[in-house]
Amino acid sequence: LSNELFSKSEFDVWARDRLVRLRIDSALPDREPNADLGIRKKKYIEQLKRRYDVHGHPTVVLVSPRGAVVKSYRGYRKGNSDYYFGNIKQAHRVAEREYGAWREKLEARGYRMWQSRDGRKLLAKLIRYQPGKVTLVDPDGNRGTTSFKKLCDADQAWIMLEKKRYEERSNR
Repeated sequence: LSNELFSKSEFDVWARDRLVRLRIDSALPDREPNADLGIRKKKYIEQLKRRYDVHGHPTVVLVSPRGAVVKSYRGYRKGNSDYYFGNIKQAHRVAEREYGAWREKLEARGYRMWQSRDGRKLLAKLIRYQPGKVTLVDPDGNRGTTSFKKLCDADQAWIMLEKKRYEERSNR
């Protein structure tokens, strides 16, 4: 599977902006230089195998941005890379549609995509603005506070517009 599909430039070009790829080799060496690290790795791999119902190798699991399993493929037959690639593309389309519907529901409730000056993005809702800092909450309820200056120009402008609207409503 690696030789026939995952290492090919066509797959790499397609997957580069569409997937976060994680490869886990459950065959850890018997001797890990750091014994504690080796134990933690084995436990983590076992958790992943249980979480994603992995019972054979290779297993390819496509997970949506929300964390839901879209499709799981177990095994691979040599020479079937085109078929396998088509299945992955189809599962990706399903994940995109599912994520789009989920995001629309959240945006109707006041969530929006925020971006930092270094390009990192977060789907969250503004819950507090204080001069110089903003507090956001993500869909899982995790709160975070950041400097206003770390937000991209468009997000800063959006906050200032919302602040102006709020002040206008308050003055009526």
